[in-house]
Amino acid sequence: MTDPLTLLVAVVAIGTAAVAAWLHQPRPPELEAERWFKVWLATRLRGRVEAAGGDADAWTAEVLRFVPFHPAGRHPEGKVASPHTWRPADAWLEGEESLVQRLAALSSPRERWTLLYDRDERGLEARLADPVTLGPAYDPGRILGPGHSWDAVATGGLTEALAARIGARWVLVDGREASGPDLLAALGAQLPASVRVPWSDGDLDATVERTHVLLQGLVPSPADRLVVVGAGLGIQVVLRVLVRDPGLRDRVIAVVSVGGVLAGMPDEEGALGQAAVKDWMARWFGHDTLDTDALVPTPYLSLQWWDPEVEPPGVAGLPLASARWPTPRAVADVPASIAPTELGLLPADPAIPLDAVAESLVGVTVGMVLAWRGD
Repeated sequence: MTDPLTLLVAVVAIGTAAVAAWLHQPRPPELEAERWFKVWLATRLRGRVEAAGGDADAWTAEVLRFVPFHPAGRHPEGKVASPHTWRPADAWLEGEESLVQRLAALSSPRERWTLLYDRDERGLEARLADPVTLGPAYDPGRILGPGHSWDAVATGGLTEALAARIGARWVLVDGREASGPDLLAALGAQLPASVRVPWSDGDLDATVERTHVLLQGLVPSPADRLVVVGAGLGIQVVLRVLVRDPGLRDRVIAVVSVGGVLAGMPDEEGALGQAAVKDWMARWFGHDTLDTDALVPTPYLSLQWWDPEVEPPGVAGLPLASARWPTPRAVADVPASIAPTELGLLPADPAIPLDAVAESLVGVTVGMVLAWRGD
């Protein structure tokens, strides 16, 4: 029979272990990544307008044109295309059900886009309000240190300093053809140490092999780290490289999809068609198959390109829903290794200031890495 003192010691030990395990559980950052990205971009646009001598009206016009966002606007393609039947997979967000009802009362997708991004007061306030009101979780000073306020974000020129906070090499992987504005070029211009990987002339397997060899050569030391950005079909190359190389996955601290083909190419057969890619993602996009040695999940960010005149919503050849991360496959007793992070859509407008988008994307990517680490 166990004596009371021994039993008490055992209970205390179990309780201490449980508390320690709870304290070390990775917790999602206390912020909305899309809101942060869109406010960062709106603030950077403010700086550009002010530098050009523009006023508040000019800035508002820039934000309305280039920064679509609504706090209750998740999965906007469903809300706009089928508001009468759209329902969330989980609970309604604040104001979301009312928003969907208002969209359903309009007769055309174009009118619904206009309400969602140009006329709804809550959406306008979210983009045009002073970002300081978002609180300390969104404060850019958490990334860059004291003194780097939202006014510093507006002034710009921070991209290299932002990237330095995580000490990673940025790798920019092109797709087979453009699926939106060339954001990789803007990233490369602001990150001189980055490496751009073009699509190979051969098939998908040849492109994967070439990219794999290149990435391995960029991380000769166990301490080396990478952020990998894939545009269009380039994101499928990135994923296939990561699946085949656990050691390389341990060096990648963020994956970014820019207009990435995450559910296959519509109207295409073969390895990159919808059926093949969906099957591949179902098999390999999981916490077990993309596991790492890190104590926290790796942020997998995505943004989509959008043309309001295109149906189904997205850009020609790539619907919005096909450019969003699916839910990773979960396996019992396997820790989460992937943190899908939605940055929302941006207009595929030839006039969009890609330098501002690039700096905003770097800032939020770095910020999400640090937030997951608890830094």
